[in-house]
Amino acid sequence: MHVKKLTCFKRVALASAIISALGINAHAQEANDDTTDTENAKVEKIAVVGSKIANMRTEAALPVAVIGQDTMDALGTVDGNELIRSMPQMGDITWNESWIPGSSNAARGDMGSMNLKNMGASNTLLLINGRRSVIHPTTSTVDDGVSTTTFNSNAIPMYGLDRIEVLLDGAAAIYGSDAIAGVVNVVTQGNLSGAGVKLKYGKAMGTERADTDLTGYYGTDFDSGKGNFSLMYNVFYRTAQRTGDKWYTATSDRRDFLPGTDLAGTAALDGRSSYSPWGVFNAPYQIFQNGVALTNASGHFHAELADSADCVDSSYADTCFAVGSTPREYRYDGSKDSVYQTPQVMRTNLFSTFTYFIQPDLEFFGEAGIYYADTKYLTGPGGFSSSQEIIIPANAYYNPLGAMTLADGSLNPYRLPGLDNVPAEGAVLEVQSHRLAELGTMNVDVENSQFRLLTGLRGWTANDFEWESAILVSQAKSIDVSEVINVQQLAASMSGTTADAFNPFVGGNTQHINYGGSGFNSAETLSSFLDSSTRESTSQLASWDFKINKSDMLVLPAGDLGFAAGIEVRYESLKDDRDPLVDGSAPYINEYDGSEFDSNLGGSSPTPDSYGSRNVKTAYMEFAVPLVSPDFNIPLVQSVDMQLAGRYESYSDVGDISTPKVALAWAVDDNLVIRGSWSEGFKAPNLEVLNASEMVRYLNFTDFIYCEAALRTGEIANYSQCSDRYPITWHMAGNKDLKPETSTNQSVGVLFTPQFLPKSWGNVKMTLDFWQIQLDDQIGVAGAEEVLISDLFLRTVEGTVDPRIVRFDPTPNEIARFAGTGLDPVGQVQYMQTNYANRNSLEAKGMDFTFDWRSVPTDYGQFSFNFTASQLRSYQQALSAEMQIASDAQQAGLLDPFISIVSADEVGQNGRKPEWKLMSFTTWSYENFVYRLSAQYTDSVISGRYANGDDFVVPSTTIWNTSAQYEFDENTLGGLIAEVGVRNLFDKTPPLSSNGTYLANMYLPYTRYIYASIEKRF
Repeated sequence: MHVKKLTCFKRVALASAIISALGINAHAQEANDDTTDTENAKVEKIAVVGSKIANMRTEAALPVAVIGQDTMDALGTVDGNELIRSMPQMGDITWNESWIPGSSNAARGDMGSMNLKNMGASNTLLLINGRRSVIHPTTSTVDDGVSTTTFNSNAIPMYGLDRIEVLLDGAAAIYGSDAIAGVVNVVTQGNLSGAGVKLKYGKAMGTERADTDLTGYYGTDFDSGKGNFSLMYNVFYRTAQRTGDKWYTATSDRRDFLPGTDLAGTAALDGRSSYSPWGVFNAPYQIFQNGVALTNASGHFHAELADSADCVDSSYADTCFAVGSTPREYRYDGSKDSVYQTPQVMRTNLFSTFTYFIQPDLEFFGEAGIYYADTKYLTGPGGFSSSQEIIIPANAYYNPLGAMTLADGSLNPYRLPGLDNVPAEGAVLEVQSHRLAELGTMNVDVENSQFRLLTGLRGWTANDFEWESAILVSQAKSIDVSEVINVQQLAASMSGTTADAFNPFVGGNTQHINYGGSGFNSAETLSSFLDSSTRESTSQLASWDFKINKSDMLVLPAGDLGFAAGIEVRYESLKDDRDPLVDGSAPYINEYDGSEFDSNLGGSSPTPDSYGSRNVKTAYMEFAVPLVSPDFNIPLVQSVDMQLAGRYESYSDVGDISTPKVALAWAVDDNLVIRGSWSEGFKAPNLEVLNASEMVRYLNFTDFIYCEAALRTGEIANYSQCSDRYPITWHMAGNKDLKPETSTNQSVGVLFTPQFLPKSWGNVKMTLDFWQIQLDDQIGVAGAEEVLISDLFLRTVEGTVDPRIVRFDPTPNEIARFAGTGLDPVGQVQYMQTNYANRNSLEAKGMDFTFDWRSVPTDYGQFSFNFTASQLRSYQQALSAEMQIASDAQQAGLLDPFISIVSADEVGQNGRKPEWKLMSFTTWSYENFVYRLSAQYTDSVISGRYANGDDFVVPSTTIWNTSAQYEFDENTLGGLIAEVGVRNLFDKTPPLSSNGTYLANMYLPYTRYIYASIEKRF
C-alpha cells in the first residue's frame, strides 16, 4: 500500500515539474533523505485550475496565465486591487475605492473587482486554493445600471500568496456559475517552515496618500513531520488622498482642462453641482415687490451676492434675492472642500493552513482566513431637491414671504417689504434645491470583513484513486455608517418659529461663492437634523464536496485515460439591510400636506431591504482522453489529447442546467502544441435582481428634449452647451421570472517551447490564443439616459412619447421655452419605470499572447524577460430595439451628433474597454542583488464627443516601474533584505476624458509612487 501511494505522489510531482518547466511556478517542498514514508508523501499537489486531473498533456490544452511572485515583485503592488488592475487580461475595474457617492447605495470602502475579458465584474469566478470564495456582500449598479455582485479583490491575502492562476477560457463545466469569462485561482503557500517579517512604506508623491505595510509568516512541522501549521499575516495602513492633492481632482469646474479644443469653456466640462447653498425656492405663484417681479412666472427665486446686477431686494448681509434659478457661476464645487478622493484604510489579513497525516494514505487538512478593513471617508455636505418636498410655512421665522407679525405679536423683521400680492398672513415656500454647505464635510465609516473556514480529508486508495472531501463555511459582511441629513428634522428646523430655526435663505460663503457655507446658522441648529445611516450587508457561502480522480483510470492505445468526478451541495445567501431612513420603514412625511416619501435621508433614493437564498446541487465528470501517442509515429502528430467535461447543476430558484466542455491539445512535436476548446456556460441571476422589490434611484441626467428646444430657439449653438441636467427618479424592480444567462466559449491557440535552441540561450515559452464568447439572455435594465434618448426620438421624429416616462405638467416657464420650436411643451420627469429583464446578447472576441524567457546562469548573473499582451478585438453588445432605432436616426441626421449612443462594437467606447493592454517586466539577478524594470500599456479609448460630434479620444498611456533589491549577508546586517522602488517612474498623469475627469475604472488617481521595504527571515 505504501508503495502505490508513493507512486501516486511521484506522478503528481512529475506533473508539477513539467508544468513548472512550461512557466507555471509550482514549488514542492524538498524532503530530507532520512525522512519517513509519511514525510516523503508530503509533496505539494499543484492546483490545476483548468482541470481536476493532474495530467500534463491535458493541461497543455488549457490557456492558463500565471502571475507569480516575480511578477508581483516587479510591479510593486500592495493590494489585490492594484494587482488585478495590472493584468492585461483584465478589463476596466468599475468597483473601486474612488467610487464615493453621497449615499450608501453603492459599494464603498476597501473595494476592488475583477473583470476578465471585459465581460463584467460578475462573470469572473474567484477561487482560493481551488474552491469558491464568498462574494462581496454589497451590490452596486456601476455595471450598465444592473445591480451586480462581485468578489472583493482586496480580500485576497497578498502576503503568503504563491501565485495566481488565471484560466482564460470558460470553466462553467468545471466550476459552475460565474465562470463565463474564466477563473482566477489564488494559490496560497503551505507547509512553511520558519518565520519572516517584512516592513514596507510607500508614498504617492504630491499627495497625502502613504502606505505602511507589515507582513510576515510562520510555519512549523510537528509530530515528527506528520503535520504542519502555517500562518501568513498582513497589517496595512493607508492615509487618505484628498481631492485637492492633484490638479485634475482639485476642482469640479474643468472648463479650462482641455485648452485648444472646441470643448474648452463649455458647460460639458463644468461638473459643479446645481445643488448650491445659494438655494432655489418656489412660491405658489409669481410674486411682485413694489411692482417689480421677485420671481419668475413659475414662482422661482434664489439668493445671490448683494452687488449682483440681478438683485431685486437685499436679503441678509452681503446677499440679495433674484429672479429664477441660481446662475451657473454660483454652482457648488464639491472638490474644493478637499474631501477624500480615496479613503483612509486600515486592513488586516490572516490566512493559515493545516495538514496532518492521520495515516500514510489519509491526510487531514484545513484553511482559515480572516480579512477585516476599516475605511474612513470625508465626503461633501449633502444636498436635496423637490423630490423630498419641504414646505416652509408662512409662520416660519425666516420665511421672506412670511406673515407680517411673528408668533409673539412682534413685527416680522424677515418679511420682505413692499410685497404687492402676498397677504398679511404670508405665503408658503417650497425648497426647490439646496445644499447644506454649513455642515462642512461629513464622515463615512465602512467596515468590510470576511472569514473562511475549511476542513477536509484527502486520501489515496490501494488502486491509486485520489479522493478528497471538504466542508467550507464563509461569510462576508459590510457595515456602512455615514453622517446624513434627516429630512424630517430638517423640515422641522426650517419651519421653526423662533430664531434658532434653520435659515436656508442666507446663501453661501460670500468670499468664495462656489464652496463653503455662510456661517449664519449655529452649530446647535445644524446638529438638530444631522443623523447617521447604517447599511449592513451580509453574504454567506457554505458547501460540502466530494471529488475523486485518477490520472490512469484505463490504459488506452495512446496512453492513460484520466478520470475525475465530484458532487457538491452549496448554500448561498445575500442580505441587504438598509437603514430605516432609506428602506421605507421610517418615511419622510410632509407635514404640510401629509404626503410621504420612502426615503427620509437627504438627497438619497429610497431602497428597500432585500434577502435571497438558494441551494445548489452539483455533479460533474471529466475525462482526459489520449487520442494519439508518440508511439503511433504519425508525421507532424506527436500526440493528441482531449479533455471532456460536463456539469449538471440544480438551483432551488432558477431550475436545472447542464454544461459541456471539450478541449484538444495537438502536439506537433516537442516544440509546438496547437490547442483549442469549446464550452457552454451559464450564470444564474444574482439573488438581488431575483428578489428585490422596487428600488428607486435619484440621479442627475440631461433631459435631451429641453436641449432640442434650446437649440431650436437659438439659446444654445449645440448640445454640448446644454445645461438642462437635473435629478430624475428612476424606478427599478426585481424579477423572479429571470432566466439564467447562457454562453458559448471558443478558443484556439498555440503553445511554443522551442527545444531546438542551444541550452545556453535559456528557456523560451510563447503562447498565442484567440477566444470568442457569445453571451445570451443578458440580464439588464434600460438605463435612464437610454430612456431619455428614446423619448427625444419619439417626440422629435415620431410625434409620440416613451411610455416609460411620466412627466409633470409643464409650468408656464416651460411652456414659454417651447414656444416657436414646433415641439409640444413638456414638464420635468416625475419618474421613469424600468424592470430587470433578459434583454439582449453580447459577442466578444479577443487575443492573448505571452512571451517568457529565462536565461541560464552567467558570469553577469541571470536574466528573465516576460511580455504579455491582451487584445479586445470585438465587443458587440446588441442594442435594444429602442436604441437601435435611435442610432439609425442619428446616422440619418435626425438626432444631434453630440448625443452618445454606444455603437454596436464597444471596443474603446464610453471611456472603457481599451483594445490593447500590455505588460512586460525584466529581471536581472546578480549574486545578492536583483534589479527589476516593468512597463504597463493601456490603449486609447473614446470617452464622449467633441462639440462638433467627433469622438473624443483619451490617449494611450505607458507606465514604467523599477525596483532594486539587495540581500545582506549574515555577518553584516543579519541577512536583511532591502528593497527600493518607484512606480510610475516618469510621473505620468492619468489622461482625461471629454468631461475633464480621469477614468477611475482604468487608472489610479495619483502619479509617481516611491516605496522601500526591509525584510528578515528566520
